[in-house]
Amino acid sequence: MVERLIEQLLIYAQAHLGLRGFDVYYARNLLMAEFKVAEPYKGELSQEEKERIRGMAVPDEFIESLCSIASERELAPEGMELSFASKIMGLLTPSPEKVIENFDAIREREGIESACLYLYELSIKNNYIQKTAIGKNIKWRADFGENFIEVTINLSKPEKDNREILRQLKQQATSYPSCALCIDNLGFEGNLYRPPRQNIRVIPVKLAGEEWFVQYSPYLYYDEHCIAISMEHRPMKVDSKTFLRLLDFVDIFPHYFIGSNASLPIVGGSILSHEHYQGGGYKMPLHYAADKKFYDCKMEGVSVSTVSWYNRVVRIRSADRQKLYSVACKVLEKWLAYTNEECEIISRTAEQHNALTPIMRREKGEYVLEIILRNNRTSEKHPDGIFHAHAEYHNIKKEGIGLIEAMGLYILPGRLKRQTEEIKRILCGEREYGEDLEIHKGMIERLLAENETPMREEEARRAITEYINEVCRLILINTAVFKPDEKGQKAFDEFMSGIF
Repeated sequence: MVERLIEQLLIYAQAHLGLRGFDVYYARNLLMAEFKVAEPYKGELSQEEKERIRGMAVPDEFIESLCSIASERELAPEGMELSFASKIMGLLTPSPEKVIENFDAIREREGIESACLYLYELSIKNNYIQKTAIGKNIKWRADFGENFIEVTINLSKPEKDNREILRQLKQQATSYPSCALCIDNLGFEGNLYRPPRQNIRVIPVKLAGEEWFVQYSPYLYYDEHCIAISMEHRPMKVDSKTFLRLLDFVDIFPHYFIGSNASLPIVGGSILSHEHYQGGGYKMPLHYAADKKFYDCKMEGVSVSTVSWYNRVVRIRSADRQKLYSVACKVLEKWLAYTNEECEIISRTAEQHNALTPIMRREKGEYVLEIILRNNRTSEKHPDGIFHAHAEYHNIKKEGIGLIEAMGLYILPGRLKRQTEEIKRILCGEREYGEDLEIHKGMIERLLAENETPMREEEARRAITEYINEVCRLILINTAVFKPDEKGQKAFDEFMSGIF
């Protein structure tokens, strides 16, 4: 009964979304209009039911009901049921300006961490962050002696089916908003090309004197995964001003790290058309990596080292942000112009190839900046990128190795869950190899050659997992512009000594 659902939603919003006082009457009428009902519910929800709703950790039950009602009552076009559910949750969430007001009040009263927690939990409670779907992702840790990486098979972004593709063909694409990151998405109902954003809420910040805003990622690849986004729709660019913005960010949010993807294709992120950074309340595998070798930057109070990691990382530490900024600019200037053909590093041809992935955080009273050196050149042997995942590993990861993967957290495609189950069946002698697994032919041949088959199920799973772990490690080595061998180390030392 729709009328009863409206009352349940109002109880939920009062308990979890900050709905108060006269706004309850206002929200009831808005919901009645959206559901096209003439009168409110005549009965009374039991105290037990109210307590159950107040105890909900996520609104999944309501989202499912809203999508069903949208379909049954034709309140949304086919394929847009989730947009209707997001619209309802957006109506029940405080307005963007009210959320900002609440955030600022909590920050003033309790500190920035509490304010961030308010926005983070609000984003879960109103289903902008779909916590239950994200919780279905498969995640594990792979240890390699002194270092480790984390691997996630992402199941929270469902693959498009043929009906959805057909609907997209029939619907004309629009240019509004300009991209998925623009501030114009605030309240956007979505379409078959763009997800709904009626329930998103953001916080404005100033970085290096510019207008930016911060939101949480709906995909939540790690704890409190946030995105800092420029108010201006402009391409990604990593330059000296990037360091100033990252420094300002960690001054505002000292409990978060923040990093920028490189601004070039192949080594950059999936969205290069709009300048943005990614951060959050999570310690990445890279952050645990030890210092390997220190270099004299000839500046007191600044520590410069390389990191014991798979790709090449320069780590700069200082309690003095101006000094750290000065050293970072020297690394940037040197790397953007650096060429070493013996290592296949060419800074530019007709276009720029060298790039940086900088990551900033605060630790024990110091600023810590990690700079990952990147290059996006291609060759006849490696048409997808010399310093990208090589072709023999594309069955596991072909997409760009951006900021998150470069720090050791792999986001692998959801198809792997289904495919690895079939590979397990082959190893257990339950099926034969077929064309449906052609992409994994090399992997299957290797696993069969290295293991006595048929295997027990647990043994097969372990072998597949260990294979994926090793591929992820090797992909990071693929991305290293100076390889972890004698020639690479010598060239890197020469590069570093030439900076200061």
